[in-house]
Amino acid sequence: MGKILVTGATGNIGSQLVLRLKEKNLEIIAGVSSLSKAGRFSKQSIDSAILNFAQPDSLETAFDGVDRLFLLLPLVEPICRTT
Repeated sequence: MGKILVTGATGNIGSQLVLRLKEKNLEIIAGVSSLSKAGRFSKQSIDSAILNFAQPDSLETAFDGVDRLFLLLPLVEPICRTT
């Protein structure tokens, strides 16, 4: 199946998906926003990649060698607000 990158890997959905994929012995990369969050996965022998959707360089590095993607976007505030 190849390498799978799961974005949002520390959230409710992403963390459960990472665990299920690991149970199936699939090659996973947990997409995380910081080194401190990556530590959680290294303890479970799961590779991780730091990525930030606002920093294109981090995306390029995180996607290196990835064959499949589970894209879970972060919650963002609206650009425009009406009152």
